[in-house]
Amino acid sequence: MKTPSAWEKAILSVFEMQEGIVTLRDLYNQVPPLIKNTLSEDTAHTIRAYLRRLKKTKGRIKQIGLSTYALTEASPSESFYEQVVDKHLSVKDLNSIPKERLHGYMEGMLIELGNLNDYETYTPDRNPTFNGKRLGELTTHQTMPDFTYPTIIDKARTIDVIWFREGFPVKTFDVENSTDFTKALLRAYQLKNFRTKFFMVADGDKKAIYADRICTKPFDSIKQDVQFISYEQVYELYQGTATASRQIKSSVILKS
Repeated sequence: MKTPSAWEKAILSVFEMQEGIVTLRDLYNQVPPLIKNTLSEDTAHTIRAYLRRLKKTKGRIKQIGLSTYALTEASPSESFYEQVVDKHLSVKDLNSIPKERLHGYMEGMLIELGNLNDYETYTPDRNPTFNGKRLGELTTHQTMPDFTYPTIIDKARTIDVIWFREGFPVKTFDVENSTDFTKALLRAYQLKNFRTKFFMVADGDKKAIYADRICTKPFDSIKQDVQFISYEQVYELYQGTATASRQIKSSVILKS
């Protein structure tokens, strides 16, 4: 039997340290220091190559999120990602998910999509679990970056999900399944002087309510920077990314 390489040993040791479930960010940060000598100039590429080997040829690990992996014996019974990939969950099934759980699923999908598209991510909702990890373990930032005055940050830090570039908010997402968008729009309004795009995420039936609120003052002044997106649009982007079944760059969420 061929002896496992130093890379395989290092990768598997990180899995063990993380109780069997890791993100790519965990591996990128923790594996290189464990390798004493390497000729690799791109450690991230090397790590991904060994992950594929461990997943496909050895069956030691499985993918349970867009960038989350688990030891086979430690993986959740069925992650949201696996349900999507195996087509056990359709966009119509979103209606059967309890609202409080759906809120966390939406945040989890948006965090994973942000991470995968090279954004830094943040959420104040650290405890909900998505694909075997708490949301706070999936985000790049554990606390809100200090990108402006404390009074503005204090108001903006409760936005459900924020995508950053170089510490500045580029896109924000508020998932609204019970309110009328007023509080979410007030949070977005605090960032009106930044080059930020704001997304209000809700059931498609609430679009008329959103259209009414965005035309009232003071929100009409940021109307050009705010967009309504439905749960279905978020799910379809996540599904398309997970299955690589369509060109996802055309999504309004990912457009620059």
